[in-house]
Amino acid sequence: MSEQTGEQQLIGQSIRPLAMVVVFALGGMLTGHLIRTPAILSVNDGSRWDTVWSLVERGTYIIDEAPWQTIDKVKREGHFYSSKPALLPTIVAGEYWLVKKAFGWKLPERADSVVHLTLFLINILPLCLMVWLYAGFLDRYVADYWWRAFWLVAAAFGTYLTSYTITFNNHSIAAASAFFALWAVWQIVQRWGGAGEVGEAERGECWWHYALAGFFSAFCVCNEQPSGLFALALFGYLLSRRPKATLLWFVPAAAVPTVAFFVTQYLSTGGFLPVYLYRHTELYHYEGSYWNEPKGIDAISEPKHIYLFHMLFGHHGVFSLTPLFLFSLVSVILYFRGYIRELGLLHWLAAVLTVLIAAFYVKTTNNYGGMCNGFRWMFWLIPLWLLVAPLGVKQYGDDRGARFLALVCLAVSVVSMAYAFRQPWSRPWLHQWLFTLKLISY
Repeated sequence: MSEQTGEQQLIGQSIRPLAMVVVFALGGMLTGHLIRTPAILSVNDGSRWDTVWSLVERGTYIIDEAPWQTIDKVKREGHFYSSKPALLPTIVAGEYWLVKKAFGWKLPERADSVVHLTLFLINILPLCLMVWLYAGFLDRYVADYWWRAFWLVAAAFGTYLTSYTITFNNHSIAAASAFFALWAVWQIVQRWGGAGEVGEAERGECWWHYALAGFFSAFCVCNEQPSGLFALALFGYLLSRRPKATLLWFVPAAAVPTVAFFVTQYLSTGGFLPVYLYRHTELYHYEGSYWNEPKGIDAISEPKHIYLFHMLFGHHGVFSLTPLFLFSLVSVILYFRGYIRELGLLHWLAAVLTVLIAAFYVKTTNNYGGMCNGFRWMFWLIPLWLLVAPLGVKQYGDDRGARFLALVCLAVSVVSMAYAFRQPWSRPWLHQWLFTLKLISY
């Protein structure tokens, strides 16, 4: 981010009144849909809920004879454990323990009540808060009210983060964490003057912004390990400009989820690393394991260029399913061509992280995340793409063609979100269409 943004200034009419309407509409829509949704939607969230149940009901991470069947498990010393990192289920287990004590709700008998309350707290409320805070960002950097309203609605209803609020998953949590970390850094940077030489106290910097940036960037990594690059980038950026505050507040706050991650991982698996790093060992390939002979989309082996195409523009494509993010690409291009001069950190992060994360998955797997809507392993980048996308408006804001194209992109993105809203753990609409036409076989 640019160090010369100065104090926050409102450009034109504030979007806050509309943001309040959008946030309440979003929260109401999500809550209404959630209470009509089955508690467990797939083997993916079932794996996590098995851990939650076992921790509270039996005091162990062992999920032998747990209520929900799942293929996302490993076998160690004769017992089954979830293959999911343990920190997030452990946190939710604490919440379930409180709910059980307060209301007497017990899994699996009151699964709907327990699951719906949990998802409201960990998915819906953070998303609504993200949209509200995003409105402040739009007020600061987007002069055109039409585009402010457009991107506000897009953030609320045009991404897969909305679809995945109805299921227990790490991607929603990681995305929220990434956004809150970026928001905290934005609050810090706004208080820098000139070349960043003015002291914190003189510019009103708050220690808790550094703490929030540290905590949430680290918590993002706990839920999406490849986002370690993101956390290191924020740490390095702040350390180079405010070393004392960064070491005093950012680092200890980041240590809290980091230590918790390794401790819970050790307690659950006997090791400090996520078990999916041992996918080709006997942990996964025990007798009767699904992963001995995976089927369908879990068994494909496409050429890497085909995989990359489908990741970006094909049946799981970031740009084909959510073409809103074409505007993120445009903004990054405009920045590197010199047409945009502010918020350089955001543009660099968006460009470098997107390329590196895409390259990482092209290099390491042919899998699209199993049967799921969207390329879910990149969902944590959505807040970054949303922050970058409206920054190019200064170049095309009054152009009717750009606005029409934006509405088309929004419509396609909303269709993708709505299609996934019925069941996130299914083929995206484009994937289903290609499968129905027998153009693909998985």
